[in-house]
Amino acid sequence: MCTVVEGIEQELNKNILYISDLNGTLLRSNQMTSAYTNQVINRMTERGILFSYATARSIHTARIVTEGLNAKILLILYNGVFIMDNQSGEIINANYFDDGVYSLLEDLFSQNVYPTVYSMLDGKERFSNIPEKSSEGTLEFIASRNDSRKRMVSTENELADEAYAVENAAPELKAAATAVIGGNNQDGVAKWLEQNCLE
Repeated sequence: MCTVVEGIEQELNKNILYISDLNGTLLRSNQMTSAYTNQVINRMTERGILFSYATARSIHTARIVTEGLNAKILLILYNGVFIMDNQSGEIINANYFDDGVYSLLEDLFSQNVYPTVYSMLDGKERFSNIPEKSSEGTLEFIASRNDSRKRMVSTENELADEAYAVENAAPELKAAATAVIGGNNQDGVAKWLEQNCLE
């Protein structure tokens, strides 16, 4: 889903923030942004047009799949847990657990649910889990990756003024959208942005 949020009107023009999801939206099926998409977004931000993407991904995986997207933009990561500067890696805003997380974890543990927790430790991104309590699928995923973020532990849109769904989106998203645009493999978001922001 690609969303458009209109800001406070200043003099004769409005500040508009354009936000896109990554998976299945800005990314093609090969899990990468295309050179064309990168070019459009880089041109937009050079002109001062506000753009960001929001994703459940971490900065680590988001940077891999958007290689070539060098725009000075803020990134919304981990479903909004962190807002980070794309160029410097500086965390602009962070939403950490408060003490209430302990009762949540106790509830999960009592149901034999042991989550993988993502965190920032000493300025570095890490994920933590309890190997002997993790599901087989989680362990296979972690084992298959040569990932420096490993840290084993022992024992959407309702605020947007407009929302556009890509052609390959789920039917319920398309039904709720302002309009349906081209699919992710056709660079639908970048084509819409180029037509509506750069022409």
